[in-house]
Amino acid sequence: MDPTEVVPFLQDLACRFGADDELETVLGSVVDQLLFHESLMRPEGIGGSDSSWRSVINGVEALVSIKSIALMFTRLPQWSPPNATAATFERQSLMGPLCRLGVFSREWVRFLSGSWLPD
Repeated sequence: MDPTEVVPFLQDLACRFGADDELETVLGSVVDQLLFHESLMRPEGIGGSDSSWRSVINGVEALVSIKSIALMFTRLPQWSPPNATAATFERQSLMGPLCRLGVFSREWVRFLSGSWLPD
């Protein structure tokens, strides 16, 4: 599929399945695959050599550019998982992996005054 055809295709899907609240069935697994992609979970952050996270961001951007699909995100059970705690929310919630993206390694904050802090 040509990149210029993605948004019109998503608009067609939203028109076809949005009225019957079937978008979760059609696109729910796609959203899961994007937002729980391994490139968003790397401990070295986005500053590493792999830039596959950019494709994930582009995919999410295309999806949420359509209002009915963006609303569908909030209806998915992973949007706010009932078993998530404050410590696990970034790894279990739908937008958590995306929100934890950063240029620094996840380990860098443990270096304070030359000593390691406990996890």
